[in-house]
Amino acid sequence: MDKIISVLEFIEDEPKTWAQIRRFCKSIDFDPDHAHDVLTDPNDPLVIERDSGVRPNTKGHQMVADFRAGKSSGNSIRIDKSTGVVGVIGNNNTINQNINTQQPVHVEPYTDVDLGLIAIGRWIMRKLFGDLSHNMRGYTAVTSVLTIAAGTPFAYPFITQEILPISVDFVAAIFLVAVLYLGWGIVFMAHHTTCPQCHQKFMFTRKKSVLVGERETRDKIIENYENDYRCDNCNYEKKKVKETVTTLKSDDD
Repeated sequence: MDKIISVLEFIEDEPKTWAQIRRFCKSIDFDPDHAHDVLTDPNDPLVIERDSGVRPNTKGHQMVADFRAGKSSGNSIRIDKSTGVVGVIGNNNTINQNINTQQPVHVEPYTDVDLGLIAIGRWIMRKLFGDLSHNMRGYTAVTSVLTIAAGTPFAYPFITQEILPISVDFVAAIFLVAVLYLGWGIVFMAHHTTCPQCHQKFMFTRKKSVLVGERETRDKIIENYENDYRCDNCNYEKKKVKETVTTLKSDDD
């Protein structure tokens, strides 16, 4: 179990890919396949998979917190909430009972990809428009045209029944990824980081994010957050904004 905790600690601060997790497991002499089976147990999962990577779910975070609490108090009795089994450690013992409640979990407000979009978005806005309050309609229109241009090589074989060289498809794929990231990614982030007061884009950002609840259905994971926002330009704030994130489960879950 200690090694599972080590894996959960490894992915706690920043989501990791399964390849990174496998490498970490090998570095601590832990079977990666066994780790995957334990972490993704369909009846009792400890992680959640997002586009940004794998990170602990609420139970996984709680396991890490309980483990650290147990290590920090060398003389304690731990009462397991589900089994009623008592383990005695050391002398002059105190009793810490683990109550079955879902504790709030502080998580990173943004992924590295999101932070990259915010930084690039600010740079593009200042270079193209001179400020961060432009409506970006022209930028959105150009992005739409570039998206059509980037997708044309993929539609070409279906229209003409001719297959393009692999090199053309490769270049088109890179171009499409660039348009999606630097085009629609920037447009999306601009919309979600516009300050309600000074109207500058890429400035109204999350400063704190707390996971306050999580539940799973047959086909999706629903997470409830309380987020604090503040504008880096005018310091306008909104605290404890309730937001819900719904993630569809993959076929492997």
